Amino acid sequence: MQKLGRDYTPEELIELLYNDRKKKVWIAYALLITFGSLGGHRSYLQFVPIAVIICIASLTAFATFASYPRIYYISQSIVIMFMVFDCAFIPAMVRQHNKILRLGLESQYKPTES
Repeated sequence: MQKLGRDYTPEELIELLYNDRKKKVWIAYALLITFGSLGGHRSYLQFVPIAVIICIASLTAFATFASYPRIYYISQSIVIMFMVFDCAFIPAMVRQHNKILRLGLESQYKPTES
């Protein structure tokens, strides 16, 4: 494969793409701190279904704050539970995402032996 006038070996290309696309722990923690109640860190790590659940629970808590305190406490508890869990497991989630990324790149760009 050629890029910028240079031919890359499959291994170099895999490494180049991996370094460009891999997720970083510090960015996931920054998103947890700033947009954690909306599931921003989960979206970054491509756990979109869980991010949608967190976002819906957070918006439900916001919408029912004054009118329905019991629903507010339940939905806020769900959001807090996910955020506490994610504080401990973000490094493992990042490693899992990066491992899947590398395996996908290797299966896509490694030459097949025949």
